[in-house]
Amino acid sequence: METRVLAQGLAFLLGLMLGSFLNVVIARLPRGESIVRPPSRCPRCKERIRPWDNVPVLSYVLLRGRCRHCRKAISWRYPIVELSAGLLLWILVGRVADPWVLLPQGAFLLALLAVAWIDLDTRTIPDAVTIPGVGVGLAASLFAPPGLAGALLGALSGGVSLWLVGALY
Repeated sequence: METRVLAQGLAFLLGLMLGSFLNVVIARLPRGESIVRPPSRCPRCKERIRPWDNVPVLSYVLLRGRCRHCRKAISWRYPIVELSAGLLLWILVGRVADPWVLLPQGAFLLALLAVAWIDLDTRTIPDAVTIPGVGVGLAASLFAPPGLAGALLGALSGGVSLWLVGALY
């Protein structure tokens, strides 16, 4: 029992950190910008965010939701995405013990979180997230039900249904 609680705590912390990275993905991917460089900057004054001001959730609270340089408000979205990612991984680790299932499901959940926010902003779902997601899902199906055949059928039926919606809309 204690091992599970420790694992969930570590998963939550990892989720906070990955949630911080997801904020970069959510902001930059739709604009075609690199998700690696340049380092994070304030969207208003363009000043570089120092590492100690980029600690998930904690920095937002300590800075009272404002940029250290220009004092403009930082969107509430940043801590919401970070906390959401942390909670998703915390819940997942509490429910799934098998690492062969845990890793792809965690990646899938975080990708869905990023896709949801990008869709909310742009009304698009980027191929840069969905296509690798299909690959991860198919690879994961080799280790867990429904197996590769079921996963291929699911991917095909899901893809066709989404294509039909797009074609008819």
